[in-house]
Amino acid sequence: MMAAAHDARAVSWLERQARNFAKKPDGSVTIEFVLWMPVLLLILAFSADASQLYLIRANLWTVAGETARRMTTGQLTSGTAQAYAASQLLYPNLPYTYSFVQGSATASPPVDDVAEISVPVANASVFGVLAVWGNFSNAILDAKVTMRSEQ
Repeated sequence: MMAAAHDARAVSWLERQARNFAKKPDGSVTIEFVLWMPVLLLILAFSADASQLYLIRANLWTVAGETARRMTTGQLTSGTAQAYAASQLLYPNLPYTYSFVQGSATASPPVDDVAEISVPVANASVFGVLAVWGNFSNAILDAKVTMRSEQ
């Protein structure tokens, strides 16, 4: 009998709490926060991925240009160019693809020096949101620089 009275008081207390919760607007801010937080996190992830991809793309162009210039002036050969380029990249652990062609100014017609470095977008992004939701899963960041050989 004592347990039944205790249960009845607990139920009535719970009913009062539920009614008070429904009447008070105090929790509405929390609910809105919980509803909007995934959207804000997704926007943040998109921004971080886009920033990372722009940074890597700029680095690819800088390294490819510098490598081609060094090949043009004779400081590097196509054999040593990959080691040099790999040492200059910001994120050396990414799966880069390298292609270097040693040119010749004395050939007829002259052959240009070419430095090309690429990396898949899916591997270069921070969270992978652009690769998955931006439909860039098979996209590749690529930098190809061609310079007239001086040697």
